[in-house]
Amino acid sequence: SFEGRGMTFIDFADVILPQAKNSGYNAVLLTAVVEHAKAGGGCEATSFFAPASCCGTPEDLKALVDHAHGLGLLVFFALNHSHCSAN
Repeated sequence: SFEGRGMTFIDFADVILPQAKNSGYNAVLLTAVVEHAKAGGGCEATSFFAPASCCGTPEDLKALVDHAHGLGLLVFFALNHSHCSAN
């Protein structure tokens, strides 16, 4: 956890992206970024086009991607459709 809670999109942009860039990476892979039934970072997607509300707003996710691109980092999103929620 990050300071006793889960990391938000903004936390990731501020903390992890600079570390990735300084470590020589050219891309990041984000997982469990869509809304899901298990609020602890599960991968059972329930809303394919809605960012996980526990991590921030859609604007926060856009800011993360913009910041990554500004650092010259590619951003990949992982969504495993076989893990989608049945409800």
